[in-house]
Amino acid sequence: MTSPVRVTVTAHGPVSVVSVGGEIDLATAPLLQRHLTAIIDAGEVRLVVDLSEMTFCDSVGLGLFVGAARRLADHDQLLHLTRLRPATVLLLSVTGVAGPAPLAKPRPSSSLTSHSAVGRQ
Repeated sequence: MTSPVRVTVTAHGPVSVVSVGGEIDLATAPLLQRHLTAIIDAGEVRLVVDLSEMTFCDSVGLGLFVGAARRLADHDQLLHLTRLRPATVLLLSVTGVAGPAPLAKPRPSSSLTSHSAVGRQ
């Protein structure tokens, strides 16, 4: 059974931060997609997605991030995926969505890492 996804959007000046928690899969991806699409369609192209609470992502979720990155690339912007868990870094690297992950030092209180990714150009 899919656990519910939690999506929170906050604005920090010209940057929109979307925080995602839970599982991103076929059943839950539409909620996240609605939020990302609304931000991009509104012209708010500085977009950061905090994945620190994301516990699972299947190919549907991965495709959602690639699609958002491609739409942002049309505005010469990147999709910034931040606070990734090691499994998410591995998923992005293995699938070729991102090159070898430029990992930041984990914060002392967690094993989370930072990373930015865009769709293929």
